[in-house]
Amino acid sequence: MGDIDISKAERPARVRVGGVDVERMKEFRKRFPPAAKRHLYIRDHLLFPQRDPKTNPEKLEFDDPGKVTEELKKMVLEMGAQEVGVAAFDPRFTFSQVDQIEHKTVIVFAMAMEYDFMADIGPQSQDEVHRVYYELDDIGTRLAHHIAAYGYNQTLEIFHCRPMGGWRASVSWVNTAP
Repeated sequence: MGDIDISKAERPARVRVGGVDVERMKEFRKRFPPAAKRHLYIRDHLLFPQRDPKTNPEKLEFDDPGKVTEELKKMVLEMGAQEVGVAAFDPRFTFSQVDQIEHKTVIVFAMAMEYDFMADIGPQSQDEVHRVYYELDDIGTRLAHHIAAYGYNQTLEIFHCRPMGGWRASVSWVNTAP
């Protein structure tokens, strides 16, 4: 894979198309299989309220931030993610309709969905989608709690993406500024 020129990147616009919080989604939700309904309930009513933990006022200082980064990445993998990376935050890759935040770092993690379930669009694929979304949201929420416990501000913004190959990615933004 070659280098990609991002020098002229602009913030993308996102229009919600039938998300679970939209009125027109009610009829579709009724057809969800039980496991999908359960995972959606956990995400919407149990995990979502926990996404903004109070930051520890006793901020921990680190002699080796690289070591802490590796520990966080290991933790995310132990929580169930299959891939994790840390990069400098670039606001050009946030949606234009969301408020700009002052963060320096982004943690991205991903997990694959079961191909056989996803190839057959039906109840099993709905179960699989909501199972993985739930797991990614759970990982992101727990990661946000750990970052807040270190004494750093964090904003958990979870975007479920559909890159090639059936991967789903979640993004957690972390402000490592004092």
